[in-house]
Amino acid sequence: MRSTAQNRFTRYLVPALALAVLAWFAVGVALATETAVLTWDPPPVGTAKTYHIERKVGVCGDPAIQWTEIATVPSATLTYTDSATVEGKTHCYRVVASNPDDVKGEYSNEGDKYIPFARTAPPANFRVR
Repeated sequence: MRSTAQNRFTRYLVPALALAVLAWFAVGVALATETAVLTWDPPPVGTAKTYHIERKVGVCGDPAIQWTEIATVPSATLTYTDSATVEGKTHCYRVVASNPDDVKGEYSNEGDKYIPFARTAPPANFRVR
């Protein structure tokens, strides 16, 4: 049987802590309203079946930050819009083509974009009397 202190902890403190963590996470990684639009040309040699778009957030040349594949598009698509950007961070991108056997080729050069913090709206109903 649980003690009264354990019941109070489980009933009140655990949900409050979970809510605090969620609020911190939401503020810490707020999605930006600005997007990054990527474009590329097809490879000069070989046939591309698909393109794999990868992103990492932070310093582009930092080998400690891992690349994450964010999308795969068909070969007829030569552009991608990343709308899952984070304010106040640099986003690094690269693209790699895969052939009809799904073998990836060499990666493109890396490109980056800094996503600024969104501007704050002006205060509402300002008056001087």
